[in-house]
Amino acid sequence: MLEATIDASLLKDSIESLSVLVDEARVHISPE
Repeated sequence: MLEATIDASLLKDSIESLSVLVDEARVHISPE
């Protein structure tokens, strides 16, 4: 149970980190 909770937290953090990287990539790719 505890391990599942930790995995979920790590997965959430990973997704959030990826989202940030994607947003930054879009800004760099954007012509503005």
